[in-house]
Amino acid sequence: MSQAHASAPAHSNSAAEQADNFKSDLFKFLLPNDPNGARAKAVWADLSPHLEGILKDFYARLMETPPLATKLKDSKKSTDGLSRMQTAHWQRVFNSEDEKSIAEDARKIGTAHVRVGLTSDWFIAGYGRVLMDAVPALLKAHRFTPQRAAEATRILIARMFIDMAMANESYSSQMTDQEAIEWREDNDYQNLRTISDSIVDINKVSLNLAVVQDSTNRAMNSSESVAAAVEELVSSIEQLSNTSQQAAHSAAETNNRLNEGVQGVMQARSAISTVSDAAERSNESLSSLQEAAGEINAVMGVIQSIADQTNLLALNATIEAARAGEAGRGFAVVASEVKALANQTASATEDVASRIQTLQSEIDRISSNFNATREAIETGETTLNSASEHIQTAGSQMDSVASSMSEVAQILEQQKGSAGEISGHVSGMAELAKENANCLDEISDAMQIGNDRMSQSASHWFRGTSGRFLCEMAKIDHVLFNKRVVDTVLGRGKWKSNEVPDHHNCRLGKWYDQVSDPTLTNLDLFKSLREPHQQVHQAATKALKAKEAGRSEEAIAALRDLDNASKKVVEILVKVSEHLHSQESISERRKRDRKPVYGEKVEIKNGSGAKTAQVIDEGKGGIGVEGLATSDVGQMLELYYNGPKKGVVRWASGKRGGIEFKD
Repeated sequence: MSQAHASAPAHSNSAAEQADNFKSDLFKFLLPNDPNGARAKAVWADLSPHLEGILKDFYARLMETPPLATKLKDSKKSTDGLSRMQTAHWQRVFNSEDEKSIAEDARKIGTAHVRVGLTSDWFIAGYGRVLMDAVPALLKAHRFTPQRAAEATRILIARMFIDMAMANESYSSQMTDQEAIEWREDNDYQNLRTISDSIVDINKVSLNLAVVQDSTNRAMNSSESVAAAVEELVSSIEQLSNTSQQAAHSAAETNNRLNEGVQGVMQARSAISTVSDAAERSNESLSSLQEAAGEINAVMGVIQSIADQTNLLALNATIEAARAGEAGRGFAVVASEVKALANQTASATEDVASRIQTLQSEIDRISSNFNATREAIETGETTLNSASEHIQTAGSQMDSVASSMSEVAQILEQQKGSAGEISGHVSGMAELAKENANCLDEISDAMQIGNDRMSQSASHWFRGTSGRFLCEMAKIDHVLFNKRVVDTVLGRGKWKSNEVPDHHNCRLGKWYDQVSDPTLTNLDLFKSLREPHQQVHQAATKALKAKEAGRSEEAIAALRDLDNASKKVVEILVKVSEHLHSQESISERRKRDRKPVYGEKVEIKNGSGAKTAQVIDEGKGGIGVEGLATSDVGQMLELYYNGPKKGVVRWASGKRGGIEFKD
């Protein structure tokens, strides 16, 4: 006896130590490094102002859900009172560093929910509902500090999950024997299903984030390109401004030269006019000379006539002298001399006449040249007049050009400043795009941390031999599969297209291919899973190949195909999981095997006395009753129900329970 008494405390202490070690391991596993809990307290400071509104919406939604609304009404507690109690509880969770105190407080909360008959799936779903509103509140509070937002989200999820895990112990601690194990399996399935649904819901924005990330990256690259182009534009405008100023100066200088040209043309016109006058006077002089030559030529004709007559007279005198003989010899000599003189005169006259004729020809030629010169001078005057007009017009135009170029130079100088401002704004946009990209990275990282922690929690509830568990785990696998592809396409991962398994070699595919139960394989719903599942893997491979080839638009399009196919897979898995749950769940079997009972009572006796309980349903091997305490689980009872019987309490929630008959 003493030996039994001695060993009992040791066994009790050992169990207690194991429980404490288990709790300590849970705290280490879930909680991030947070010396003195300072960061958790800071998260509470950010969250607490929003908690009243979050819980108000939570209880409002709860009242819209019939199964939950009934339990809330049965508890006879107001939503305001429950909100205050829940707020006080979470204040301790976020501000206390005493693991035992947190665990004990959470266990009490869990026990309270067990007593009102709330199943663990609804209990965990409640945490998910609160997180869906609490996470955006924290992200909004730290919207300008993405790193702090991610850290706050991690701490929020960790504290909420440690609270949920500790509270969930109240459910598992009240299950015994094989039936209790089955109930626990149902409970684990509901927990896993809640986790998988939460992961699916949280990651629904994954593709949208990818599209935003891709658009942000393009905007960032475009902004950088535009900034560079604007800088080049500023440089070009500056060069163009300088060129315009130089052109304006050159135009003004050209205008000056044109004005000088006009003056030169005017002088040339004056000189040509003078030459024209001189040529006209020379032409008139030539005409006078021509007339004088004609007169000389006429005189020379007279002289020639006189010479001819003199020569004739000399000839006659010679003849008469010859007739006179000696008496006329002297006269003959004189006649001979006169004849010679007449001949010389005639010869000289002919020579002079020839020269005068030549002079007249030259005068005619010179006169003709003067006429041509006069015509050329007249043409030159006309040309110079036209040139003068054109030069004056060009001068006016160059003056206008110079003025316009000066205005252009001023406008370009103003545009230079505007372009500089644009360059600054574009650079600012590029920086903002970088900040947005970093923020999206932080959000994605926070989502990944949440995914990792929830998937690790899910692994504790996963049972690989159960189809319904595998369906829920496959939902998680597909979410993580999709996110891994998305992260790689966005440059945050290094998954190669040739590393992606086909739809036969993932967890879902292996299970799908080895299912042999005809009640499942012949199910149309089960058959419809194959095609979208195959499309998921094909789209993933296509997206990664496009990424590797640098075809980002094609990769994003493939991600959309991946998301659409994955949604179909998840929808089918939800229905297949529900179908399998209806076959495997003890609660569902009990619903099929038991019939409701109305108005029947059972008398119960145990070591502490006797009491009467209300029978609510009946099966082949037992009954469901109201009025059993959780402390009754495992006790042997004496019953009177359709005769005397013995039974054992297999489960109890504090309000209802199940009694198995014993022969």
